[in-house]
Amino acid sequence: MQYLSAFVLLLPSVLAAQAPSFVKPAAGPLDASPNSGGPSNGSLPKPSVVAGKQFDRFIQIWLENTDFESANSTATFANLATQGIRLDQYYALTHPSEPNYAAVVGGDFWGMADDNLYNIPSNISTVVDLLEAKNISWASYQEGLPTDGYAGFSFTSANYLNTAAPPYTYYVRKHNPTIIYDSVAGVPARAALHRNFNDFAAD
Repeated sequence: MQYLSAFVLLLPSVLAAQAPSFVKPAAGPLDASPNSGGPSNGSLPKPSVVAGKQFDRFIQIWLENTDFESANSTATFANLATQGIRLDQYYALTHPSEPNYAAVVGGDFWGMADDNLYNIPSNISTVVDLLEAKNISWASYQEGLPTDGYAGFSFTSANYLNTAAPPYTYYVRKHNPTIIYDSVAGVPARAALHRNFNDFAAD
């Protein structure tokens, strides 16, 4: 048990040594992020568009720790609701966050009861498999993701708004459900479709 404890204590320093340096995100959602290699890495365009029976685009917006009434009352989200449907009877399966995020992508929360680091085995299918089987493009945009395809547990760096403040955690993996699945994270082409949220407008 002492060896395991020592390994766990050493692991964060090993990961920190390999972590990418943080690049400040774009100023706003309509600005391209310097975290990407250009205005778009081609994550959304496909040779052909697969027209849906009801929708040609499906976008999920998750607001962590935001009450429904608060989000629903903002002009931006009220406008979006007029352009599609609002799932106002969608509820969590359990608590805390990560099991619910995992269930949205894979149909189950696989017995998770916390927000620890999980890698769901590659034999478990996800919505990504269903989309790609029909040649439907997809991408995941994550607030504070330091680089495309980043699969680390979290990303903490200097607080660029207040250099006197302690380091700030910009990203946590528990809110990025597709990267939890090895069938996605373990495939480089799929992993690359995980991008910083500021690149959403460019794509």
